[in-house]
Amino acid sequence: MSDAGRKDFSTKIKETITPDSSKSSKDKVKENVTDHADKAARGVQSDHDKSTSQSLMDKMGRMTDNHSHTKH
Repeated sequence: MSDAGRKDFSTKIKETITPDSSKSSKDKVKENVTDHADKAARGVQSDHDKSTSQSLMDKMGRMTDNHSHTKH
């Protein structure tokens, strides 16, 4: 379950486990655009105003983002 205009957990998992070599160029572009839109939406809305599941997914996403930024 996700909030309106956001990617749901099953979509994120499906995109993650599907190898890029199996995706069309159109799918890759769409995934990239929706990933950026979802990250932008994640930052705009307060965790207090999100559903519990969306809040948890956003917290995990921020931890992943922070971890990948500290590696570089």
